[in-house]
Amino acid sequence: MSPLPAECIERHSKKLFVVEENRSRVVFVNAKRRDVEQVEVDGCAIVDGLRCDWLINVDETQQTVFVELKGSNVPHAVRQLTHAHDELRDIRKPNVTWIISSQRCPLASTEVQSLTIKLRKHKGVHLILRNSPVTFSLDQ
Repeated sequence: MSPLPAECIERHSKKLFVVEENRSRVVFVNAKRRDVEQVEVDGCAIVDGLRCDWLINVDETQQTVFVELKGSNVPHAVRQLTHAHDELRDIRKPNVTWIISSQRCPLASTEVQSLTIKLRKHKGVHLILRNSPVTFSLDQ
């Protein structure tokens, strides 16, 4: 993959920032004010095919968070995150989390647990699937 266009990336150390679309949102808490690279994936870093909405990189903690803001189609969200995860492998960090912020989470808790285990085993990622709004601390 070629380097990301500069207009896709916002670098900052905001204590609190939000990514949102329609009625889905994720609030990021960055209490230690670490340097963050906030990448707009959908329509910027990836313009064709399946893609998630956002990618957040924190160099200091070697952490990448992929974000998909969804209505209710969780299986499609997982496909979008999988494609973005693979496509953006050159810029992602070793500690990877996927967040799906859904308007309504249709999967039963056993299905979510099974999916979480499968993704951890096959992709090495931690999945967070919650109804919107989701709050996520970058200070973990």
